[in-house]
Amino acid sequence: MVLPIRSLVLARNTIWILFITISLVTLFVHTRNYERPMVPEKVTELFDPHLQGVRSIDAAVTLVKQDARSGSPYDIALAADLFVRNRFFHQYSEFRPDQNWIAWLLGKIWPQLSAPVLPDDILQYRRAACSQQSIVFMEIMKRLGFEVRAVGLTGHYVAAVKMPNGWQVFDANMNIPVASYPLADLLSANESVLSLYPALRESIKVDAARARIDLRPINADPAPNAGLLHRVTAIASNYLWIVMLSLALAFSRATERRRKTDACGQCDNRRSQLAGWSPAMLPLLLKSVR
Repeated sequence: MVLPIRSLVLARNTIWILFITISLVTLFVHTRNYERPMVPEKVTELFDPHLQGVRSIDAAVTLVKQDARSGSPYDIALAADLFVRNRFFHQYSEFRPDQNWIAWLLGKIWPQLSAPVLPDDILQYRRAACSQQSIVFMEIMKRLGFEVRAVGLTGHYVAAVKMPNGWQVFDANMNIPVASYPLADLLSANESVLSLYPALRESIKVDAARARIDLRPINADPAPNAGLLHRVTAIASNYLWIVMLSLALAFSRATERRRKTDACGQCDNRRSQLAGWSPAMLPLLLKSVR
């Protein structure tokens, strides 16, 4: 399909405008200083600011291995749970414009899209919601060879780990008074579990009665679609301007080639017209003028 010259010019100008806009936005967000949210004055959680240097799952796994007392499966899980409890305080973390300005912008339309779901992204922040803390905890346990699964409740999110004695639920976010409890007790809304969640007591009972507790597949990515979105937008936030520049240059070249082609076509038409002219045609030409 051959585009008309007007369409090429319109496309070229539009892409140049997009390139300039995206370039200015990228430059702006990377040169501005964004303040990190302050830690609440009254933190009732086990928040340890000294753990802020742990900003990758690899570093977290190394620390958990060191902290696990005996190296038994349960001690490893306890060490991972304690790390997450101390690493974050409860509050949703969200991308800043300098980290991923496209996801940040999408979050203005749908707030959940600006909340990191990749474990290493979450570890760049001091705060994390229940789902984010569970994602970090599960990734640590998976790296250490455990089977894990996410458990979704109405208004809450926890992680389950397969221990030698069965599946155990760990809830680093709520700082519950027990280290863990059997997944079977949660699924049956056992009183021992309900007593741990006074605010969620009734919703857990309803979820259990109606089989609405969301048990994710074993070792499955808890947020595959959002994770893919964040990977793509993270790259685009830094390099989309290069793509737009390449497109703008390509359309500019195509527009110039089209103009030259059209100009050559007009010259050929004039030559063919002149080539078909002869003196015998002059009386006819003068007659048509009269």
